[in-house]
Amino acid sequence: MGPIRHALLAGLLAVTLLAGSVSAQDAPVPPADGVIEAMRNAVNLHPAIKSRKDQLYALGFDLEAEKARRYPSLSVQAQALSNDASQVFARIQQPLWVGGRIDGSIDQAGMRLLSGQASFLTLQRQLMEETGAAYAVLVGARQRLAAAGLNVQEHEKLLGLISRRQVGSIASEADVRLARSRLTLAVAQREQLKGELRRALTNLHALTQQPLEGVVPIPDTVMALPEHSGIVPVIVEISPTVKQRLVDVEVVRAEAELRRADLMPSLYARVDQDIYATDRYGTLPAETRAGVVLEGSLEGAGFAGWKRVRSADSRVESTRKDVEVARNDVRRQAQALLAEMEALQSVLVSNDQLVTATEETLASFMRQYDAGRKTWVDVLNAQRELSDARLSLEQTRSSLQQNSLRLAVQLGQLDSAMETQP
Repeated sequence: MGPIRHALLAGLLAVTLLAGSVSAQDAPVPPADGVIEAMRNAVNLHPAIKSRKDQLYALGFDLEAEKARRYPSLSVQAQALSNDASQVFARIQQPLWVGGRIDGSIDQAGMRLLSGQASFLTLQRQLMEETGAAYAVLVGARQRLAAAGLNVQEHEKLLGLISRRQVGSIASEADVRLARSRLTLAVAQREQLKGELRRALTNLHALTQQPLEGVVPIPDTVMALPEHSGIVPVIVEISPTVKQRLVDVEVVRAEAELRRADLMPSLYARVDQDIYATDRYGTLPAETRAGVVLEGSLEGAGFAGWKRVRSADSRVESTRKDVEVARNDVRRQAQALLAEMEALQSVLVSNDQLVTATEETLASFMRQYDAGRKTWVDVLNAQRELSDARLSLEQTRSSLQQNSLRLAVQLGQLDSAMETQP
């Protein structure tokens, strides 16, 4: 059953790797810059990826080492006995039947390799999600900084307007001071957003490990998602985390079978060749001995072995439950992202309408101020509301992009653009 189980689980991993291209086969190929370039750098250059690749190489060597146990073993023994005899001989031993221990060890090492490959894909997806979200945060920070810069320019214009009016004795000195203080606050806000932009760049660079050639807006094609009603089942089905838990069940099951095999005897073909042998009467002639040897032992009268079997069986049941835990976690996270996206889409529409309304309100207040029906404080307050609305709009858009990218990664839609395999 070992090779069959290997083939089935390898097929599951292949389906996981290919599911993204299948689910996005009608979508245009994402551009090779911006967020795609950032994700590609993360899954190829991040230290965690390099470490996990080394672990995969080690697991591959472990599998080859277990397969090599099928070959004959060579040993040399030297012994000195109490009757003044001594002996040095070489032994070649070929396992004929060992109760399934060799096949069980090979099976277990193969399952560990498959689990490592699933873990590698899980790490890739995590880095892609984090990088996509960090890139969206960076784009959002740039947009908010641009909005803050526009707010500074508009406050400068208002300060110039009220200063000219004060020179013409139309406005008071208090109005000028108020306009100047609001400009100072706008400049401070812009500087604060510059700091947020620098932090966003630092966080993205920590993931990509090298600066990007350019930060461009995220294309809509990258964030395009299928109908929301079918997203969660697909994400759960192709989740590499769930696949890893399924393979881990097979790893523990192979361990249980190996513990049962430990209770069985071993049959060897053995050849011993004397190299040097003496007794109290002198050197003995070299002899060659060949035969079949049956060996077996039961530690603790067999009770220790059976307790290990029962312990391994319990771990199998525990690992099976971990699969359902993983499915539930993946389902919950996907549902939370979808629910938040739906809320953000409504908020985005509201914020967009709010920006338009506050722009119209500010223009109206300016006209009413010229007519003497609104105060200068009303104009400055309207300008502040407009700035707040613009910043809220960009923050909402950035959050929506983050969630869209996370779901696109979980659906496997961007796997084909990464140009990397475990």
